[in-house]
Amino acid sequence: MGKLRVLAMDGGYRPLVMCLLLARLEALRPGLLDTVDVFSGTSAGSAAAAMMSLRETPQEGLADALEVFRAWNPLEGTSPLSPRTLGAISGVNAFLTHELLYREMLGVLGDTRISETRRRVVIPTVELDNEAPNQRLRRWTIRVYHNLSEPFVHKTRLVDVVLRSSSIPMLQPAYQGHADGGLYANNPALIALGAAHDFLGAELEEVQILSIGQGEANHFIDLPRGDVGYGTWLLDPNDPMAFLNLVLDLNRQATDYQLSRILEDRFVRLNPVLTRDTRPRPDITAAQFAFEQELVAQEIDVESTVLHLDRIGWFAPGEA
Repeated sequence: MGKLRVLAMDGGYRPLVMCLLLARLEALRPGLLDTVDVFSGTSAGSAAAAMMSLRETPQEGLADALEVFRAWNPLEGTSPLSPRTLGAISGVNAFLTHELLYREMLGVLGDTRISETRRRVVIPTVELDNEAPNQRLRRWTIRVYHNLSEPFVHKTRLVDVVLRSSSIPMLQPAYQGHADGGLYANNPALIALGAAHDFLGAELEEVQILSIGQGEANHFIDLPRGDVGYGTWLLDPNDPMAFLNLVLDLNRQATDYQLSRILEDRFVRLNPVLTRDTRPRPDITAAQFAFEQELVAQEIDVESTVLHLDRIGWFAPGEA
């Protein structure tokens, strides 16, 4: 089928950093987004992928994503003594709701179905119950939504696919029986590669992947003794939800390693170690969080990534 170029966008809590890096790459090589054959994203990355696959041009979709994420701080205004927070700590409900994200995504994506987008898109989620009639086969499973090839194209609304991929257990409610795709594919690049092979007939030597992360933070747990419980893994005020961060970080690192070996230099990864770790907090506004992410993004070198793309012939003509 000829060259196939994939843009993969990570999940995480610094999505504006990722979109700003992509905007800088596009500014250095105008038309970069026009060369992409498959857009893929997980969690917050799925929102960006959905917007870029839907709009008349992917640049317009990126502009939408920048606008959405500049106004995004899911913890703004939350209180440690609110009924929802107290219920979450006691294990009754999730810490957050989907109300804000659903409203934002519905405003941008409308009722468009994934089968109706202008461009190919791949979004991983977790289906919590496959509802198999045979009880011995009933289980949770990965679920990958895409529009790569009939008759396998999904007809689900884009807004619902994005919410399904953006539902981190305990932090957010399950959405329509689904949980966050970041549980196994926080970097969706490997899932996109598999889908492109299965449904587009892409051969490994034809595939190039540009994989954009949100920056590598300095996460670790110093355990003088190993015998600790869920309080340390989930409720430590200095690193809340540490176990979830561990799962998301390590499966992403595993994907990075595997693809760097499978595709070698045709896997182009932009996910630098950060000099500062910024994250959503209840004591700052969305505008303040956006400003912090912009400072982070400005410190990151993207020219080496452009040179890498040039070196592998990303911008050379190719059919997909």
